[in-house]
Amino acid sequence: MKMRRREAEYRRKTLLIRSKPLLLGVLFAACSEDPTLLNSLDTRFTDVDVVIIADTLKATSSSSFLLHLPMNGTVNLVGTSGQHDALMALQFTALPQRDTVEVLSAQLKLRAVTWFGDSLQTLGFSVHKVLRSWSSLTLTRDSLEAPGFYEDGIIRGMYSGQITADTEDVVVDLDTSMVRDWLRPLVAGTQYGLALIPTTAMGVIRGFTAFGADSAQFNPTLTVIARNLAGTVQDTSEYSVGNDTFAGDITNLASNTSRMYVQAGVVYRSRLMFDASSIPVGAIINKADLVLQRDDTLSIMPKFAADSLVAAHVLVSSTDSSAFELAGSLARTDDSGNLLFDVRHAVQLWVNGTNNGMLLRSSSLNEFSSLDLQVFYGPAEMDSAVRPVVNLLYSIESKR
Repeated sequence: MKMRRREAEYRRKTLLIRSKPLLLGVLFAACSEDPTLLNSLDTRFTDVDVVIIADTLKATSSSSFLLHLPMNGTVNLVGTSGQHDALMALQFTALPQRDTVEVLSAQLKLRAVTWFGDSLQTLGFSVHKVLRSWSSLTLTRDSLEAPGFYEDGIIRGMYSGQITADTEDVVVDLDTSMVRDWLRPLVAGTQYGLALIPTTAMGVIRGFTAFGADSAQFNPTLTVIARNLAGTVQDTSEYSVGNDTFAGDITNLASNTSRMYVQAGVVYRSRLMFDASSIPVGAIINKADLVLQRDDTLSIMPKFAADSLVAAHVLVSSTDSSAFELAGSLARTDDSGNLLFDVRHAVQLWVNGTNNGMLLRSSSLNEFSSLDLQVFYGPAEMDSAVRPVVNLLYSIESKR
């Protein structure tokens, strides 16, 4: 009877507990006849209230920086638009060795899929023979423009025209003597491909499908019409396997230090710092949204771009602004058009004592295949209403 009264008292006490952290040790030991002090029914619970607090963190500083990275994406770019330009390199591999043929014609076909700038403007570029080996995993703007990378003074093909559809094929006639050398066994090992260099004073950069990025029918294609030296047999061959990449550039981009620049294709990223000292140590971050406002007067967002192609990452180094956690938060948009990022993990790290700030960049899907530019107001902006903030909810214990 005494034991049943104690069990009833235990159940009553349990229902009155308002705190989240319970003493889980009140469970009976399965094989113990006499309860320990911890498991005793007389054990008293600590009565704790959990307080939810709303707060706003203000950004303290920001900086934008340029990285020279190889692209090797799903789309290759060539052309000029304003202060932006892009150069393209491609190489056809697995060409046959045909020493006894005459090349009658050779054409390069590219599948246009995106654009940057004014789509109604004329696209123009010249084709040059590449003179040294390269890799899409390592080729950057500096190496592509280095003296001796391609024949600067000899043009092996030209294109100038308007692309009137969202997707359209561009066909360029190539120098047949160059392609003939590619097929000769004695010189085939020196076939390093082509460099496509934009013509000046044009107003659009076009994106073309890269090798292996889409259906094989949209790969860059080399079509060769050849015949034997006797002139009795003629055939047409197509080749659509190879390597390709592009290298973009822009002049004088990050000149306004009150803005944060996120540029794909070049690449510009931004670092953003917050002061989290107002949050008590031990707080649990329940919600944290980084809020950014974009300067649409400076941003260049083609029809193919999306807000979600910007990501906010946790920086893991206080000295290396390119060292970040791969898992980042993609942007979503609120009713006012602001970009929101879920940064609970980042703020929890700041509270725990590690605060290297946030990294803003184009997502991997976009950063290596476009030239999309998004410019955001930074913490140095005169108008405080547009500065970056983190709106958060956190919980702390309040003992009674």
